[in-house]
Amino acid sequence: RGRSPIMVNSNYYILDGVYHSPTHRQAARAASLLSESDKFKHLIDWEELEPVTLQKTIPWCMKQYERVFDTTRIPGKECDQIKHYDHDPQRYIAVSRKGVWYKLNMLVKGKTGGWRTALPHELEKQFEFIIQDSDANPAPEGENAIAAMTGWHRGRWAEARESHFWEGVNRASLQIVEKAFMHIHLDDKIPKDINEQAKMLIHGDGKSLWFDKSVTLVTFPNGKCGLMAEHSYADALTVAHYWEWMTTGERLNGGYYGADGHCKGYADASYEQVNVPPPMRLVWNVESELKKTITEACVANKELCDDLDLVVLWQKEWGKGFMKKAKISPDAFAQLALQLAYKRNAGKRALTYEASVTRLFVQGRTETVRVLSVESANFVDAMMDPKTTPQERVEKLRKAADKHADTYKACMVGNGIDRHLFGLYVCSVGLGVDSDFLKSALKMPWTLSTSQTPQKQTDRWNPEGPDRHVISPGGGFGPVAEDGYGVSYMFANDDNFFAHISSKKSCAETSSEKFKGDILQAFEDIKTALEAAGAVKSSK
Repeated sequence: RGRSPIMVNSNYYILDGVYHSPTHRQAARAASLLSESDKFKHLIDWEELEPVTLQKTIPWCMKQYERVFDTTRIPGKECDQIKHYDHDPQRYIAVSRKGVWYKLNMLVKGKTGGWRTALPHELEKQFEFIIQDSDANPAPEGENAIAAMTGWHRGRWAEARESHFWEGVNRASLQIVEKAFMHIHLDDKIPKDINEQAKMLIHGDGKSLWFDKSVTLVTFPNGKCGLMAEHSYADALTVAHYWEWMTTGERLNGGYYGADGHCKGYADASYEQVNVPPPMRLVWNVESELKKTITEACVANKELCDDLDLVVLWQKEWGKGFMKKAKISPDAFAQLALQLAYKRNAGKRALTYEASVTRLFVQGRTETVRVLSVESANFVDAMMDPKTTPQERVEKLRKAADKHADTYKACMVGNGIDRHLFGLYVCSVGLGVDSDFLKSALKMPWTLSTSQTPQKQTDRWNPEGPDRHVISPGGGFGPVAEDGYGVSYMFANDDNFFAHISSKKSCAETSSEKFKGDILQAFEDIKTALEAAGAVKSSK
């Protein structure tokens, strides 16, 4: 029921590979990603997607996948709703560029006269048309920022939707966007580095991405890409599985691209070539009151975007390979390093949230792993006490790591705390019982909000072997607390570790760049303690 914007506060992003980009052509990249997305959607619609399993034995609940596509979040004055549309055989997507919106159909009439799915080289030409048309006929002021309202205050967006989109061309165009099975945005700017790319994915310019859509793919003029997703319908693990499946599919069976970077068949007579009608440009009626509302949304969005302090950490000298040699759980190692880094950064401890999967249960989502414990606090104190020996530090490290692993496992099997507390709170509200304890427990701020995303959920590639060059740094999200940090991290392989660190520039007590340095230092200090204690052979 929160009415704050979902942009930055709820939605999240995923980056593409750091070493490798399969093509330098934006339209070709968009076409291949769309083709793979359509295949993944088919597997979901026909329930043919191989279930994700725990340790290759126990299947997880796959219910969340039903809403990856054909889904939109609808704003309400008091409460939003998730709207999932039935599968449309005449499927299409919404495409945007420079504030212009298009309807791109996935079906074309082949040479035999029958309808079929558009081939990648045909989709590439459709995207090229959109690039050329939006350059030649840019959207007028106001209309070029229609999407800004989706990143705005939810109540205000609901009011605007009710006032200005209930009839005529605005209603028709809005329905086309909301019923599209996904959204692809063709950005016209190239990010200068990975930090800027991350910000362009999580919020962009605050007026180009349709933040209510379940999935938005973003491609850049240099062929790089990424993803932005709405969070309420599914967890990041689910969308990361789709991302992995899609991007590995680009490379399978010889890949999608020719030597010139175009999709195969682009100028090859051996491929079927048909004249495909161009995408339909959407029409909006932006009268003065709506334009004023859009301007107000743009101003508010810019303030929120500018306030996000987001940096990406990349540790590539060593990673989980060392941790496994030391017989320390990589997740526990990372979490305890975050505890140490935060204590050094802020001079205090942080109530810490880590997401644990509960998909062993039907329609399971997540449970909260409470990382801060007596054992983790003892470990941090030992690391900060110059009098403790490496052996004492490692002893407390192992106790804290074991405690973390036990807590995580308990959460996975339904023995956590927070979902039970929330259930009790819902019951208390429904029964009219006022509970000071429940209200206070649920209002405690998560100063450190964390999550780990796995690099690999399929058997379609090997990031430890021949596919090391196509590892992804994962993605991230905004801070949960005004004076806190959001940290999403990923062990890409044995030697590469990524973390996406977010905070608010308006808070004088936080700095994502400083916290990045503190995390790296904590990693090194724990490594040094393990080597000095003889727990693992020194790499020096």
